Amino acid sequence: MKLTKTEKNQNPKLYGYGSLEKLQSDPDNTLTHWIPYKDADGDLRFIPCDEEYFHFHRNDVRNERRRRDTESRCLIPSEKFGLVKCRADCSLCPKVRDGLPISIDYMRENYDFDFKDGSYEEHQEQLKEQEQSEFIWNLVSEFNETDQLILKYFNEGKTDAEIATELNKARSTIQERKTKLIKILTEKYEKNKK
Repeated sequence: MKLTKTEKNQNPKLYGYGSLEKLQSDPDNTLTHWIPYKDADGDLRFIPCDEEYFHFHRNDVRNERRRRDTESRCLIPSEKFGLVKCRADCSLCPKVRDGLPISIDYMRENYDFDFKDGSYEEHQEQLKEQEQSEFIWNLVSEFNETDQLILKYFNEGKTDAEIATELNKARSTIQERKTKLIKILTEKYEKNKK
């Protein structure tokens, strides 16, 4: 149910004050600062607050306005940094500032700028990691069965004690063997990688 301004003004503690004059003339109000806001009905209301909250709110609103302003600025090419946000005065700019992100097609047509395809690099990295993993496990397959199990369990995140109970060996034996296997595997990897 929409309330009228008169109804809101009758209860300023709940809905805020309808004007600064009423806020400043209210004898119950001991706070010296206020914050303007538009309520759900679109009416401008004033809420009294202390100085600390007033400064916090003012700075927060200003920072949000700056962030939106920076987001809506044009992206321009730079020799050193690629694309950068324009810092010129937008009111003097011959280009229309609509606040929307710049078109990839526009940058390609006017500046011969090609954006990197992140999915391509991600796919290449996944392929490289998969090939590397297969290569390492091929090297591991050259070890005897017990050594393969030690490395397999270690790769699965099992502790030395858990591996020792699985293989029915002493924990110190597993620790020593695991260290040697990793060293041998690293040497084989470096040797075969070249």
